[in-house]
Amino acid sequence: RAPSTRSQYSYRRRTFSTWCQDGGQDPINCPIGVILQFLQELLDQGKSLSTLKVYLAAISACHVQIDGEPPWSHFLAVQFLKGTRRLQPPCTPSLPAWRFDVVLNAPSQAPFEPLNSAELKLVSLKTAFLLAITSAKCVSKLHALSVHPSCVHFVGEGSRVMLRPNPAFLLKVLSPFHVNRPIEFMVLLPPPFASEQESRLHLLCPVRALRCYLERTKDIRCSDQLFMSYGAQTLGQVLSKQRLSYWIVDTITMAYESTGTLVPEHL
Repeated sequence: RAPSTRSQYSYRRRTFSTWCQDGGQDPINCPIGVILQFLQELLDQGKSLSTLKVYLAAISACHVQIDGEPPWSHFLAVQFLKGTRRLQPPCTPSLPAWRFDVVLNAPSQAPFEPLNSAELKLVSLKTAFLLAITSAKCVSKLHALSVHPSCVHFVGEGSRVMLRPNPAFLLKVLSPFHVNRPIEFMVLLPPPFASEQESRLHLLCPVRALRCYLERTKDIRCSDQLFMSYGAQTLGQVLSKQRLSYWIVDTITMAYESTGTLVPEHL
């Protein structure tokens, strides 16, 4: 399991163990009814279905089998989760909370441009945002990207670039197709430009932003992780996945604020 998964499981097992000890139960050898009672209390507290699943998986990892199978796949546990899904049907917004036209306009203007003289913070935010929206990859995959020579490959005269994650990064799906699969980025409207519009759109090129970011950070890096901290006290240090997600939200927020438009809720 990935370190993040082990950390989540450890925390949830401790929570379950404490709950069992308070009730005089054995956390690694108790009836399925006790586990379901624990999950029901979490549900009553407003915990989501996904959270309950993580708790059940964490408990199952160390619990003895019940009726010949782990708690996770026990018939009563499966029925409990099905019932929870009926109580909490998934609700996904059909459209993002922010407008693409508003957000894409800001990175092609000041203070993000000129890119070579912009603050490192702004170069970092712009690069992360452009790589995120052009790759459609989740934060964990972007966070795993590396600047090691074996992981960054500019093709031809820089018309495209292929990025690979750190080989130590563990995917949720460990199939030959997914493991160490590169992410490819193409140059957006390379020069010469046929119009002012093409020149302006080129400022949103992810390859251009990545080149500038790599050049600006090459002498201050403390690791091979692509995205690094720009803060004065942590300059060059490893960036957390949560902070990287904040970068993307910050970029969207700055785009709205630069136009005087109200920032959408629930970004």
